[in-house]
Amino acid sequence: MGLFNVSPYLNSEAFAELKDNDNFIKIQNGKYFIEWDCGADLSVDTIEFEW
Repeated sequence: MGLFNVSPYLNSEAFAELKDNDNFIKIQNGKYFIEWDCGADLSVDTIEFEW
């Protein structure tokens, strides 16, 4: 378990809505990915690569 810094992704169009905390907190765990209601997602592969 650890922390993953999402801030570098927030400048991309796909993650721009997550700059609003109300959107950011609407996150779901899909076991092999995390996804937000706005459609942005990160796969476990991306997260592990960055760690």
